[in-house]
Amino acid sequence: MGENDADESPLSIADVAALEAFVIPHYLSPFGRLVVNAIARSDEAQIVHFDCRTGFPDIEVVEKLNGAHLYGCDRSSFAIAIARAKAAALPGGVFHYEPSSGQQAVYSDAAFSHAFTIHPRMKSAARNRAISECARLLAPGGEGLVALPIRGSFKEAFDLVREFALRHEELELSARLEAPETCGPTADQLIGEFEASGFEFVRVDQQQFAMKFESGRAFIDDAAMRLCVLPELEAPLRGGDAGRLRQYLCTAIDRYWSHSAFELTISAAVAVGRRM
Repeated sequence: MGENDADESPLSIADVAALEAFVIPHYLSPFGRLVVNAIARSDEAQIVHFDCRTGFPDIEVVEKLNGAHLYGCDRSSFAIAIARAKAAALPGGVFHYEPSSGQQAVYSDAAFSHAFTIHPRMKSAARNRAISECARLLAPGGEGLVALPIRGSFKEAFDLVREFALRHEELELSARLEAPETCGPTADQLIGEFEASGFEFVRVDQQQFAMKFESGRAFIDDAAMRLCVLPELEAPLRGGDAGRLRQYLCTAIDRYWSHSAFELTISAAVAVGRRM
């Protein structure tokens, strides 16, 4: 989610409300399920979830790993407040949430048996930061997990962005849209990035899902699109083109899908590896 990247603003109180009500149940839940299914069981695990937002899917993770303690951090104080409130309603005191202020989580090096984050931006700088943080936080033999959309995600919307570039004769934008940096990582690329950061036995689990929208305005106004997807679509733009692009997306979706819902494909993945 773009707002959680180090070069962007933390989630606002309105963003956090939208996240809890709409984004988690309708968009982030498949990414969370991938993490819960992939994380390895371990006795007395010490888990860190960095850029944790409101603490999803921390409850499910701890339920799977009996006796675990989970530590979470995020740059949004509003998100941390919600995470703490959800944790306080549960017995045991096994959740610990702290605000963070910089690119690194607030925790010490090599302190955890498991480290994970969900939905960093697709761009390579954000991905590599997430993988490097996993490597820094894990003790040798610890397990790192990064869940994010991979190449093939949002392809229907990216096709419309390409059309926007052609219609407006934006040749540089057209070139940027074809760059691997814009298209997101492949599974093999993720494996290579994990291995380059000191992980072994790396694998990528995947799940494809789709979201439907009845109009262009419904797509643009959807909270998950605003917080998670539109930042990816708008990343190749320069200057003040975001407003023009959003208007174009509204018009194009209403034109091409006037008799059916617009369906957006998301290829969710989690890369999993052991710290050497």
